[in-house]
Amino acid sequence: MVISHGSQAHEEELRSFCAPKQLEIEMYWTKLREVYRSYQEEHEPIMSHYHSLREKDDFYQKEIAKNDYQIQLASENLMNLQHEWQKTTSTMTDKLTRMASRKEELASKYLQMKKDSKLESSKDSQDLNIMVNASQDAIKHLEDMYDKVNKILQLAEICSKYEHEGDKLTEDAEYDIESVDFEHLDKDMINECKEYSKMDKFLLKVNRAKVQTLCLKTEKAKLVKENIQLKNYIKRYLTDLALKGRDRPLSMKIRTEAPKVDAPKTLNRPVTCIEGALSNAVQHEKRMRLIERRNKDSDIRAYPRVQCWLQSA
Repeated sequence: MVISHGSQAHEEELRSFCAPKQLEIEMYWTKLREVYRSYQEEHEPIMSHYHSLREKDDFYQKEIAKNDYQIQLASENLMNLQHEWQKTTSTMTDKLTRMASRKEELASKYLQMKKDSKLESSKDSQDLNIMVNASQDAIKHLEDMYDKVNKILQLAEICSKYEHEGDKLTEDAEYDIESVDFEHLDKDMINECKEYSKMDKFLLKVNRAKVQTLCLKTEKAKLVKENIQLKNYIKRYLTDLALKGRDRPLSMKIRTEAPKVDAPKTLNRPVTCIEGALSNAVQHEKRMRLIERRNKDSDIRAYPRVQCWLQSA
């Protein structure tokens, strides 16, 4: 009983001691809470700003990592592109060098070919002139031979009247395709003989056509030259006629009195281009005089178009 009474007393002492301490602790706790609450109230915007900065920092760190990865990829692509560019540049440089050397080679070949073509063209023109002259001589020689053959045939016809059947000489063998003996030849040789005969006749016709073509080209060149001379003459005449007015041009002044000729000479050749142009010019001047007589009262004077024709045989 004594122990229980002592313990109760001790508990009462402890309670009396703890009660003010408990109240003091609660007071301090409330003050601490108030201080913490005031601290939170004061530092809440700072913490919110801190959290927002923390979030932004996390976001920026992620973006920086992403950008670093993209920069790494871009750097690798840049290195690859630089390597490709160097490779392409070296390749293009080699190609340009080869093209330049090829260009120089082709230019030298072109100049050489141009020189060769000029030499060949001059040589061909000389050969052509020689062939044309030779063809003219050959034609003349063949005409002479043709006349001789005709005379010989006429003599043979006259002499045949005084010949007898026993006096006939052996006739010359005709080397024609029909007279060839095909009995001792095979089929291929027969075809070759026939083709040779056909080609021989064809080449003779071709040579004749080539000679005639060269002659016509020469004649055409002469006609073109005469035509140019005629055009220049007519142009000069019309210019003088337009500048002089009523007066006859100096190039066309003729004498009033015709020279006396004992007997007129008959032309055995066709009229030349110059003679035809002269005749047309004289007729044009006569027509102009008639027009001036009719239009004396008119102030407007016009020259009609002159038409000239080349007269050839």
